[in-house]
Amino acid sequence: MNITRLQQLAVSDNGFAFDPSTGHSYQLNMLAAEIVDLLLKQQKRQEILEHLTMEFKVESDVAAQDFDFFMLSLSNLGLVETSDALSPAPGQ
Repeated sequence: MNITRLQQLAVSDNGFAFDPSTGHSYQLNMLAAEIVDLLLKQQKRQEILEHLTMEFKVESDVAAQDFDFFMLSLSNLGLVETSDALSPAPGQ
């Protein structure tokens, strides 16, 4: 996964994110801000899912769905480039 563009975001403590290369700004909810923080710390998908499950007290399948949806959103915005390695294994 390539997070070079994500690394360029200026993210405030209250979840406001600014992309200086495009001028776009985004408001991140608590979950999104946590995921961005973990991605910037080079955490792997499984590590992030375990963290989200414990931090937000949700089932693992809910954490996986939320993570995958957010990653798709980041990819659509051009902020990350995902690979098949990011995709969950069949049945997950």
